[in-house]
Amino acid sequence: MDLFICNKCFIPIYRGHRPYNITQCGHIFCQKCTQQVERQCPRCQYISPAYIPLKDLMPTTISFFEPVNEIWDMLSKADNLRTEQMKIIMQRFHEIEEKYGKLKSDMPQVQHNFKILRERYINLKNETEKARKKLLQMQNTCKMQNNQQSVFCKMNAPRDSNSTRIHLSSTGCASTSVNSSEFSNAIPKYQIDADGFRVPNPKSGSSLFKKDTNSNYSFMK
Repeated sequence: MDLFICNKCFIPIYRGHRPYNITQCGHIFCQKCTQQVERQCPRCQYISPAYIPLKDLMPTTISFFEPVNEIWDMLSKADNLRTEQMKIIMQRFHEIEEKYGKLKSDMPQVQHNFKILRERYINLKNETEKARKKLLQMQNTCKMQNNQQSVFCKMNAPRDSNSTRIHLSSTGCASTSVNSSEFSNAIPKYQIDADGFRVPNPKSGSSLFKKDTNSNYSFMK
């Protein structure tokens, strides 16, 4: 009994949905497939076949009281049923074997395609990594250029023209603020004569010469 399989989903009795039913056309189906057999048998196309569970068959003891011809007829039907079931099993086996042969013949092409796809994946991965490094390098370069431009702009920023502060921190002197207007109004202490020599400017007020009454210049003591 455990050797029987469902004639639709091909699941053995010991693994399928019980109870298994047998139709009046001689085919066996699990409980799940029986619901689809109520209209038509998928094996022989019998319309609306009647069926009963296998467990509800007549007890084996009643066969002792059956006529011999009926027993022979039952044995003949049992042999036909087993033969039909074996045909279905062999047909399923040949279908699986044919699918296996097709998959086996297609396997080299599948492996070849997989190898090509794997090489493309590796190449794309390497190109992506190179592009990422190049992009990172460009970002760092742009960042450095922006920093340099910012420093340059700060160095060349316009200063206050009214005053200039001179820091003498290196010599320890205090910082001194000098008004730029003082430089513009200051009188130079020296001037260039006709011969090209630098001589003290009398207008500066700090000349090294003093003027006497005779309009002659003499050195100051």
